[in-house]
Amino acid sequence: MSETLAWISFNEGERIEATTDNTRLYTHLGRLSLYDHCYIDVDGERVAYIWSHLDGYEQLAALALTNECESHLFLRKVSKGDQEVYEKHALSDLESRPDWLPE
Repeated sequence: MSETLAWISFNEGERIEATTDNTRLYTHLGRLSLYDHCYIDVDGERVAYIWSHLDGYEQLAALALTNECESHLFLRKVSKGDQEVYEKHALSDLESRPDWLPE
């Protein structure tokens, strides 16, 4: 039976439930730890990435480990899909800043 780990709120006001069944933890070795994240399958069509630099990641990752969620630990490679999503989010964060391009 699935247990609730946390409710996560996003800027758009949407709240999603992270459960023991829909949450996966991914950690990487060394410099690749930049890509550490929790992956939440929201509803079979939408997913959420909680990257290691975001508020709440540490708590959610600890809950995922404690509650024996599917975990992929100390990975030596980053999947192409995860890398693409990370870069998309990073670019989106930069573009939201009015001074992100140097003059």
